[in-house]
Amino acid sequence: MVLSLRKLEAMRFGKVLALCCLLAVAASGSLEIALEAAEPPEAQNISRLDALFAQGKFQQARLAARELLLKQPHSAEAHLRYARLLLKLGEMEEAIGELEKSTLLNPHGTEAFVALSQIYQQNLDLEKSLKYARLALDGAPSSAPARIVLVSALMQSDRIDEAEHQLSSLLSREAANPQVLLLAYQLKVKKGDFGAARRYLQTAIAMDPKVLKWQLDLSDLYESAGDHEAARRFLEKVLDSRPDSLEARLRLARNLEVFDKDYDGAKAQYQLVLQSDPDSPAASTGVERCRAKKNNLALRLKLSLQSLFQLLSSGEKKD
Repeated sequence: MVLSLRKLEAMRFGKVLALCCLLAVAASGSLEIALEAAEPPEAQNISRLDALFAQGKFQQARLAARELLLKQPHSAEAHLRYARLLLKLGEMEEAIGELEKSTLLNPHGTEAFVALSQIYQQNLDLEKSLKYARLALDGAPSSAPARIVLVSALMQSDRIDEAEHQLSSLLSREAANPQVLLLAYQLKVKKGDFGAARRYLQTAIAMDPKVLKWQLDLSDLYESAGDHEAARRFLEKVLDSRPDSLEARLRLARNLEVFDKDYDGAKAQYQLVLQSDPDSPAASTGVERCRAKKNNLALRLKLSLQSLFQLLSSGEKKD
């Protein structure tokens, strides 16, 4: 009898334990939902907006942003997110307005100030660019993006000494940042120190070899230093890894044409560009120019040989 009671209690305990396990499994999904619901409404809406932006659903994101701003017109983050979207859509003026609202609502935020400085740099309004760059740095003295945009604005304004001072602070803390190294390269070019400029640019390329523009800039530096052969070798190396780069191929063609006087080699490069882009004016005029130069060279050689022959003939007659 006692054994039967114990067996019955054990069975009941087992059923209760199994039921608890099932409830725990079923509740796990509900727990995630509960945690999501615990997120503040503003954060939920901004997260949804960010997700739409990341997915490239820009029109849906725009509707979501407008809805968010109607509910939370005093949210600096909402205005900032909407400004990012407007910039992506190319609506510059409205984006500037949203960024300015964000700075008023959050005077200590840096991203909106940095974005405004960059926009005004692109528009060549350098005084406003400097103004917002300084405000960004005032709000966050240790911010690398704020100091980067300030150095860039100073260089464009030809305030080289102040730019160099700010850049030295950046290099002491961000020496492994390719954007900082690029600024150092640009500053050295402005100062005419092409050797130092080349070293900074080479280091930046080593850290981020995917940026084609930096590689083309390096070939320009070699040419500026008079090392046309190094420029040609480097462009050939770039084309080994990026054979579809028409800009690199045009530069190689120009190098062969202008410095090596290799008109056949240059013409071949121009023709390769035309295979990919038949409407390229630079390539089509390059082909014609190389033909004309080669013909002129042949004509000059022929005339020189004729002059030499006449000179030799006149000398023989005198004898």
